[in-house]
Amino acid sequence: MTEYKTWAQKDAEAKLTDAQAEQARVAAQAAKVELGGAEAAAATRKLAEQVKQQRLQQQMAEQQDTANERAQARRQARAENRAEAGTDFKRLVKVFVAVCMASALPAQFRYFLGLHKAGETGTAWLLGPLPVVLELAAWVAVLGTSWAGRKGMSKIPFWALTAALAGFAAWVNYRHGTAEYGSIAGSALAAASFAGPLMWELAEWIDGLAAVETRSREQRAADKAAAAKAKAEAKAKAEHDAKRAKADPDVWARFQMILIAHPLGTLDEETAWRQAWDDVHRAPLGVTALTYAGRVAAQRQLESVMGEEHSVYKELDAFLGDVLRDAGDDGEEGGGALVGTAPKKPSPGPSGAAKTLGGKGKRGILGGRQERPRKPLTAEHLEQVRQYAALIGENGRTISTRMVKDLIGGGETDYISRLTRQVKDERGEK
Repeated sequence: MTEYKTWAQKDAEAKLTDAQAEQARVAAQAAKVELGGAEAAAATRKLAEQVKQQRLQQQMAEQQDTANERAQARRQARAENRAEAGTDFKRLVKVFVAVCMASALPAQFRYFLGLHKAGETGTAWLLGPLPVVLELAAWVAVLGTSWAGRKGMSKIPFWALTAALAGFAAWVNYRHGTAEYGSIAGSALAAASFAGPLMWELAEWIDGLAAVETRSREQRAADKAAAAKAKAEAKAKAEHDAKRAKADPDVWARFQMILIAHPLGTLDEETAWRQAWDDVHRAPLGVTALTYAGRVAAQRQLESVMGEEHSVYKELDAFLGDVLRDAGDDGEEGGGALVGTAPKKPSPGPSGAAKTLGGKGKRGILGGRQERPRKPLTAEHLEQVRQYAALIGENGRTISTRMVKDLIGGGETDYISRLTRQVKDERGEK
């Protein structure tokens, strides 16, 4: 019989069942989490192990690459040393000499052992040593050349002896080789007799040069470039000197005299050239009397085109006008007399200055003196005149207004005078 339960009891049992189910679910979830954590830890350990293995493999690969690079560097260094010492060349020379000997000596034996008197047959053993004598005689001279080189003696006698003995052996091989096998074979046998000693002598000569040469390849290249540069500079200097001598023989002769008068190497050539130019032309470098004449002609041509505004007579008029105005202000009769003597109809040219002079004199006397603004001295002109004054001062000369005018290419008289006086005052000259 089923026990009767109230709704409250049923409800309580349902809640208990739900609670137990939730508890079981939470436990299952916790177990699942623990299992996942263990799996994650295992996966992490596995990943770390893989990373560690990769690092080890990478380190081993880097070490292998480093070892390979070092081995390659050692091989290159050995190859460089062999090339620098000529090891391979020397080895091939020895092989070549051995092959030449193996070609020439049997041919000599065949020839001499096959010789016999008329009516006789058999082998001529008596002539057996002759091939050895012929082929080895040249090598005796070769070794003598090497010995002479070590003792610092002349190698020429041994070279001549080597050429004579090797040449005779080559001639013998050529004669019987041509008779037996033809001209080509005879020439080849002759070359085998002569080329062996010749190649050995060449190797010895190169080895002697290499023993004296202690520079590295880079040093030789640098020295070669420096020598080429020095050669080019010497060529350019020779061409420049030739142009100087052709352009101005007088200055060149004075230049040579100055260099000869001084001890060798104690005077700079450019300094001597400046001194020679000043001695001959009394002017800065590149400036001659023709240069000054050209400047004057150019100035006159400019005046003829520009008119009175750029005339040299205007400067003269201004200067004399100031003198006349000074005379008029002081009440001197010279100013009035000079004005009165001015011609009424001056002719063109320099006499025209008298007309301008007369006019300026009248204005100065009647209207009073008027001061014109002075042009300031430029730094460029000051430096130019200072340098020229220092140059001619070495010869005990002093600068003048004429020199300054020619130097700066002309200008107002007052400006040139102030410029000259400024430089003279700086140098303490009168």
